[in-house]
Amino acid sequence: MATGNISQNRGMDASTPLYQQMKAAIIARIEDGTYRPGDRLPAEPEIADQFGVSRMTANKAILALVNEGWLTRKRKIGTLVADRKSDSTSEFAPVVMAHYESMPQEDSYFQGLFWGLQSHLSGAGIELRTVMQDGLHLPKTVYSMQVDPLIVIGTPRHMLEELIAYAQTGRRVVLVGCSFQGYGMVSVDSDNFFGASLAVKHLADIGHTKIGFVGGQPHDTNTVDRQRGFRAAISGRGLEDRPEWSIVSEGPMDDYDSRDKDRIAEILRSDDRPTAVFAGGSFVAMSVISVANSIGLRVPHDLSIVGYDDPPFIQHMNPPLTTIRQPLNDMAKKAAELVVSPFLFGDISREQYLFDPELVIRESTFPIHT
Repeated sequence: MATGNISQNRGMDASTPLYQQMKAAIIARIEDGTYRPGDRLPAEPEIADQFGVSRMTANKAILALVNEGWLTRKRKIGTLVADRKSDSTSEFAPVVMAHYESMPQEDSYFQGLFWGLQSHLSGAGIELRTVMQDGLHLPKTVYSMQVDPLIVIGTPRHMLEELIAYAQTGRRVVLVGCSFQGYGMVSVDSDNFFGASLAVKHLADIGHTKIGFVGGQPHDTNTVDRQRGFRAAISGRGLEDRPEWSIVSEGPMDDYDSRDKDRIAEILRSDDRPTAVFAGGSFVAMSVISVANSIGLRVPHDLSIVGYDDPPFIQHMNPPLTTIRQPLNDMAKKAAELVVSPFLFGDISREQYLFDPELVIRESTFPIHT
């Protein structure tokens, strides 16, 4: 049953953001016993309809309530009303920090690591909490909760100094999916340098000597390591490193704009062009394929492409994408071990744990015709 105008229902000012209005309405239902500890909330599309808001607004409200301890999420079960009395007695509550944009189910990289952590920790009887980050600084709740350990997936560089300072207070910080070293924090990542070398090796083995690189976010540690691995592999194979064939967008890897696509098109239209491209992300690979198709190049017969990461959708692309698959479950398992085993974390000789990715060959690569 829809609630209608939730600002009127809760006696709130109409200028209050809708997600906060929805939060207040759900909290009121919890406090008056309509929702009881252990109750499962309706699925997001249904609860969004009940409150007369968009699914995005409902998602933001629910994530905020999870962050504040009113709700909890269980994989394959759904969103449950938390037992706040029970939670308040908990002495050990690892927290994963995430950006609002990372939480949707479409973000398979974040979801793979997040649910892997959740699974391995729940097997040890430990509940994983979530703190949402939507800005340039550590959320205030990290400080107010004195979170220890704090798990950060895909660490943003602009937050590095705050994370270092937080770790220097004696609290544990586990960075997952990045490779910052020497700061008193432990990082768990896949070997992006090695992953790039796998991509180049595969393309070279099937005859390609002209290989370009396309990536995003030049200061991201993953991009930096993939570029280094790409250049080292090109040099190691005796191939020519052509800087003009490398494009690294300032924007995120999942949002190549028209200027970036125009640069890709200019390279691919050239008479002296790469016959293969290593794309530093699955969405980047999609952009390259789209540009290639728009200028009449066939993938893979005219242009071979290797991507990075292996979300389910790339198996259904046209053509299915050859890619470098990261060992997300192994990474999540190691991060969970560090969380539950302080003595492992205290081994300062191991500030970084790297896991080897693997090449998955599909139909977007093809031997060069000579």
